[in-house]
Amino acid sequence: MRPVITLSLNPYDRFLLSHREQEPVLKQAMVQYPNARTFTVVTANAKDVFSFIPNHLTRFIPESAIQLFTMDYPRETDPLIALEREAEKLRNNIPNHIVLSDAITYILCHQTRISQFHDVTTAIELAKEYTPEFVTLMTYHYGAITKQFRARLAPYLNRERKQFKSLGVTMDNDTDVVITLSGKPLESENVIWEWLRLTPESADDLSREKCQEKRKILCELSNAVARLSRDITYRTKCVHPASYVYCCQQIEKEIHYEAGDHL
Repeated sequence: MRPVITLSLNPYDRFLLSHREQEPVLKQAMVQYPNARTFTVVTANAKDVFSFIPNHLTRFIPESAIQLFTMDYPRETDPLIALEREAEKLRNNIPNHIVLSDAITYILCHQTRISQFHDVTTAIELAKEYTPEFVTLMTYHYGAITKQFRARLAPYLNRERKQFKSLGVTMDNDTDVVITLSGKPLESENVIWEWLRLTPESADDLSREKCQEKRKILCELSNAVARLSRDITYRTKCVHPASYVYCCQQIEKEIHYEAGDHL
């Protein structure tokens, strides 16, 4: 099972949301370094705190810190007004790879692996242990159930493939239904970057207009994946035949018997 991916703001968006709160930090830097010409704004250890590094100390900025932008020392400008101006400039200059990475992360927040047949495969394993005479019949039902699932899924998958031909669905471990992109499980950023025919490095070479086009495509892909995931989960449920239900009941009976529930 892949780890749960949660959304978190990138440092550029965090600064845009909290730039007013950085005023005391900037004022402190101005007092501490009155002769500085510029400040480079970098991420600090705390989530929504940024450091203002004077130009003569930028060589000491650690490699792990993200440098957002460089601003002039606000000598004749109110620090808050200076921050407002820098935030406005930054809003239009967030690196392309950050913009696209955020959209990619949102796609991966959708459930792209659904344990659709876990109950059936578990029943088969229990049959092997408690009721071997039902294994062949249960295996037959597994094949029938997965076939029925594919038939019910087909119209929903075809609907999404009209826009995204690279979208698909595959089975994994006989239990999981996995949404794929270009034939690969949609479970990592690399799969989406490859589909875009980009890398984070090459994304920064795109024009702003081209980046926004790519972002729009990713947003539409996210909507398609969300719909397909819901369809797999809620609209493809199979009605198990009576013989399958009977086998499950017999397995459960044998489990209780061996546990001594009859005593």
